Amino acid sequence: MNGEHLWLRVLYIAVAAAGGIIGGVLSDSALHSISPATAQTPANGQIVSANEFRLLAEDGRIKARLFLDPYVPKLVLYDYRGDEGASLTNGMLKLSSMDVAQQQILLWAEQHGGSLSIGGKDTDPQIELSASQYFTSLNLASAKDHKRAIQASAHGDALSVLLWDHNAEQRAGLELDDRDNPGVYLYDKKGEARASLALNDAGYPDFSLLDAQKRIRADLELDGEGSPSLTLNDPKQARAVLGSSYLKNTTTGSTEHRSPSSLILFREDGKLLWSAP
Repeated sequence: MNGEHLWLRVLYIAVAAAGGIIGGVLSDSALHSISPATAQTPANGQIVSANEFRLLAEDGRIKARLFLDPYVPKLVLYDYRGDEGASLTNGMLKLSSMDVAQQQILLWAEQHGGSLSIGGKDTDPQIELSASQYFTSLNLASAKDHKRAIQASAHGDALSVLLWDHNAEQRAGLELDDRDNPGVYLYDKKGEARASLALNDAGYPDFSLLDAQKRIRADLELDGEGSPSLTLNDPKQARAVLGSSYLKNTTTGSTEHRSPSSLILFREDGKLLWSAP
C-alpha cells in the first residue's frame, strides 16, 4: 500500500469518528429539548399530548373542539351554522337549540348542590330548579316576559309559594312556617305585605289589613273560645273593638271579658271613651 492510499484511509477514519461524536452530541441535545410529557410518551403512540383537538368537516369547518378555557378543559360541539350547540366543562353542561331564539338548557353542579335552568339565550330562564344544603327552589316564569313567575321554595323547615308580577315584584304568597302554621299573604306593587290570613300556634285564624308602613290597621280574629272580634287601629294603637274582647278596669285593675255583641271605643291616649253594652 503506497503512502497516498494510507493517508486517504486515515482521513476517512477520522471523518467517520468525528461524525459519530457530533451525532451523539446532537442526539443528546434533542433528547433534553423534548418536554417531559412528550419524552415519556410510549413508542406505540397510545398517548397524545396537545393544547387543543379539533374535529373538522370535509369543507374545513370546525364541528368539535376539546381545549383549555383558559385553564379548565372544555368540550364544544358546533351546529351547522357554526354556533355552539353543546358544551361540557367543569361541572356544567349546556345545550342550545338550532332555532333563532336559541333556547338553552344549563345543568351544573355546585359545591353544595346543583341547578337546572331552561330558557332563552339572552333572557331570564323560564324554568329554574336549584338545590343545596340550605334550600330547594323551583321557579316557573311566563314565556311572554319571563318576569311573571311562580316560585316554590323550601328553606329550612319553612315552605312558600310566591307569585311575581311583570315588574318582578312578589304579589301573593302561600307559606307554611317552621312551626307548621299556614298563611296567605297579599302584596302591593312595591312588594310590601298589605293583607294576611294566617293561623297561629294554637290554630286560631287571624285576618289583618296593613297600611303602607306595615302597621296593622284592621284585625279580625277568633279567640280561644271561638268568639270573633274586629279591632280598628290608628297608626299607634287600637281605637275601636267590635265583638269579644278583654277590657282592663283601670280602677280595680281587673280584666273584663266582653261579649261578642259589645262595642268599645278608645280615645287617642288609649283610655276608654265609650262602650256598650
